[in-house]
Amino acid sequence: MKIEYKFVTGEDVSIEVYGEFEEIMLELDRNLKNNDRKETRRHESLDLFDKDERNSDITVDILGDVCRNFDKDKLYDAIAKLKPQEKELIHKLYLNKNNLSQFECSQFMDVSENSVKQRMKRIRKKLRNILLK
Repeated sequence: MKIEYKFVTGEDVSIEVYGEFEEIMLELDRNLKNNDRKETRRHESLDLFDKDERNSDITVDILGDVCRNFDKDKLYDAIAKLKPQEKELIHKLYLNKNNLSQFECSQFMDVSENSVKQRMKRIRKKLRNILLK
């Protein structure tokens, strides 16, 4: 049995498993799907609760929320089209919980800080072109 994993970073990994491991992997997969269903149901229930509160609050900017979420989706789709090294740099500088500064990133990558700045300038330009298509 071949199992494929797709990561947020765009990386795809395939693993070949046999026998007892195949059964274990299938069981884990079933459990994961069940947990996802439970989480989805729980979030949908909470969303219904939130909607009731929003109906009573006239200051809520629903259109603004939708536009911001749409923009985030477009941005993440654009990031997915970047090269792996570019994605890694974006994640280290902006998307990880513990973001690195450009200086820290330059030390980690063993390049000059100016090099990191130039790479980010090129990546931003590339993202801008992807988003404007």
